[in-house]
Amino acid sequence: MHLLSDFDLSKNEIDEILTHAQRIKANPEKYGDAMKNKTLIMLFELASLRTRISFEAGMNLLGGGTPSSTASRGAASRGARRWRTG
Repeated sequence: MHLLSDFDLSKNEIDEILTHAQRIKANPEKYGDAMKNKTLIMLFELASLRTRISFEAGMNLLGGGTPSSTASRGAASRGARRWRTG
C-alpha cells in the first residue's frame, strides 16, 4: 500500500487501521516480527525529528528498518525539481 495522505482512506479503512493498532498495542510481543524484512522509506520536505523518531521506533519494535533522508541532504537542497511532469 502506498499512502500519501489520510484523504486516500475511507472512514471504514481508518477504523480498521485504528482497531488493528489497538490489538498491536495490547499484544506487542505477538507482532515483534510483523515488519521483518520490510523497509519504511521516509522522505521529509522539512526536518521532523519527532515524527521520524516515532516512525523509527515503531518499525524497530515491529522488526523493520527505516532509512530516511531530508531535503537538506538530498537533491532538493541543490535545486533539483521534486516532481517532473510532461
